Amino acid sequence: MSALTATVVIALAAVTVLLIVIVLVTATFRQALSRVADAHDAQMHNDAQLVRNLLDRLAAIRWEDYVTMQTLQEEPEEGGFLTPEEQRTNDPTAADTLVQEPGRWGPLSRQAEKTQLSDTEQALLDEDFPEAKA
Repeated sequence: MSALTATVVIALAAVTVLLIVIVLVTATFRQALSRVADAHDAQMHNDAQLVRNLLDRLAAIRWEDYVTMQTLQEEPEEGGFLTPEEQRTNDPTAADTLVQEPGRWGPLSRQAEKTQLSDTEQALLDEDFPEAKA
């Protein structure tokens, strides 16, 4: 057997192996894509079923009863922001609606209130348990 024949045989064997590998990779890739497509179809089917169920539930609601229930509920309380001009009115009914500002400095004044409350609580504890102080 000559070198040329050996080279041709080896080349044919390599090409055959390469083709077999390509076919196997293609088949594996096709199976993977098929699984992904099936999973996507199943998810779409489940989503469509959920939407159908939701639409059925919405269609089954008796909207007239819902509107009736909403109208029978208590009227919402009025509220909102009172401007300083509204707070300064001499209206006797407005006295209970005045917004009291606890302090001018926001969180700093709140800290002072907490400290004052803490001191008051400590004084009460000292009165109730004088032995704990000593």
